[in-house]
Amino acid sequence: MVSKHSAITVQVTELESQMETLGVSCWDFAYPTGKCDPAPARSCCFSTAPKSKQQGRFASHSIAPACDISHGGHHRQKSKKQSKHAGEILESRAYLLSSPTPVSITYPQTKTTISTLLSQPNTKLIYLVPQANIVCPKVCELMRLPRAVGSSFQILPVPPEIEMKAGGKESCSISDIIAVQDVVRKILKDTKTRKFDGYIAFEEEREAWTFLEHVGKGVKCSATKG
Repeated sequence: MVSKHSAITVQVTELESQMETLGVSCWDFAYPTGKCDPAPARSCCFSTAPKSKQQGRFASHSIAPACDISHGGHHRQKSKKQSKHAGEILESRAYLLSSPTPVSITYPQTKTTISTLLSQPNTKLIYLVPQANIVCPKVCELMRLPRAVGSSFQILPVPPEIEMKAGGKESCSISDIIAVQDVVRKILKDTKTRKFDGYIAFEEEREAWTFLEHVGKGVKCSATKG
């Protein structure tokens, strides 16, 4: 349920209204249009699909401690370096993404969103895709997208028995819980990410985003327990 090209015109107010209607978090960051060719890849067995209704925005922060002018230029320079370092740490972001179905990998907004996020410094993306499509040409194309300094992109295969969708607390089934736990273990084993700042599911169903939220909370909880 997460990129900005000048050629894209986005009606933010309208999208946010749609998101609120669906109960979708503002972390969603998917544009309905983009440069990615929606035509299916020859070996992927994909087809074009309707647009997604997701979008989100970044909140960037910076910190700049005051320089102590009584200690001369050397300390002012040191203070600036410390300020820059603190700002970089503060701006670091991690996002959990998913394409629950093979066709959602080909959505134009999938490439647009991932490309834009990777253009932001210190942005880490974990992207869940169906296991059968991990070496699909479209996935390989996403892996080759340019990245800003400090940004990274990891794609994790999800076994076919995991649907990557889950209900809320009241409607979450035993099978949903088991699926969430399996993905949590995979993230803890194969990545260094221990908490997420947002979730993006390239599907319109609320359950797809809810699954990512459950996984994100599970990763954070497991990391806290050590």
